[in-house]
Amino acid sequence: MCIYLINSIGKLKIGNNSVSNFSSSDTSEFLKKWEEEDFYDWFRGFCDAESNFLVRVRKKNETIQGFEFIFRIALHKDDLNVLTVIQNKLNCGRIRSERNTYIIYVSSLIDIETIIIPRFDKWPLMTKKYLDFLDFKRIELLFYYWTGNIYQNMENY
Repeated sequence: MCIYLINSIGKLKIGNNSVSNFSSSDTSEFLKKWEEEDFYDWFRGFCDAESNFLVRVRKKNETIQGFEFIFRIALHKDDLNVLTVIQNKLNCGRIRSERNTYIIYVSSLIDIETIIIPRFDKWPLMTKKYLDFLDFKRIELLFYYWTGNIYQNMENY
């Protein structure tokens, strides 16, 4: 099945199904037509090009207070609908505006642990970004050891 997304001209095409002049009101209908396997095949390719895995160290007076794990995708403001589709399909994340850019952030540890990491384990990235993902995943595991929490999906590591 051929899957592609062309947001800049307002058209979406999934196989033989297309939605012209895509708007947020079309989101739920679009998502019903897009099978999970097809979405995640597209999503991993899209993330290879457009996503970032970030780990921020929180410090106060040079003392480490904690860490923040973030998965994000930043796109031009004209592509907000693409981020809306991703947010609705993943059922997580927040979309924020910064200048001419919209960014979807997934920073909840629960969402990182139960949605982001398992999806990229099942549908692995295909570029060197896969190595970034592996580092991100390993750092999260170290964080759980450091805080004394028990990781729910330990077999994934």
